[in-house]
Amino acid sequence: MASISVTYNYTVTAFAGDGWRDIGLWPNLKGNIKWYIVSLLVYPIITFIVLLLSYIFGWLDLSNFNLDALVSVFIGGLLIQFVKNFFEESVWRGYLTSKLSSLKINDFWLYFIVGGVWGAWHIPYFLVFLSESDIFSVLPVNRKGVLCASTKPIPDAIMPRHN
Repeated sequence: MASISVTYNYTVTAFAGDGWRDIGLWPNLKGNIKWYIVSLLVYPIITFIVLLLSYIFGWLDLSNFNLDALVSVFIGGLLIQFVKNFFEESVWRGYLTSKLSSLKINDFWLYFIVGGVWGAWHIPYFLVFLSESDIFSVLPVNRKGVLCASTKPIPDAIMPRHN
């Protein structure tokens, strides 16, 4: 499904005169370096805290811990997620957000619309293509819970975009 949106995004950009400058492919480091650092560190720090608390409270057993296996899975997953998310986010955050931003609408409504489109685009994936066991292994809810989780406009509207 992402390939359709990526194809549309790059076709419109290349042939309809939208231009490549505002597509969101290049980092905007000027005045935002601290946000790039925060975004790189927040996930590993939260993961470490959760794992540490789990170990302290006895919810995590490290007796069979294998660092080599962890590193290989992490690097493999990181590469796959980077490629997938690069194309997906270039559509939602790069193209759609940039075009809506040029309309000068309120940030809340901008991210509400982007989040709503994102949720609507992903609902078929969650409701049709994923099995109940796959859904439950990531988030312990049924398909109705996924439907609610797929509508993420409010969190996107609350999180500001730093330009």
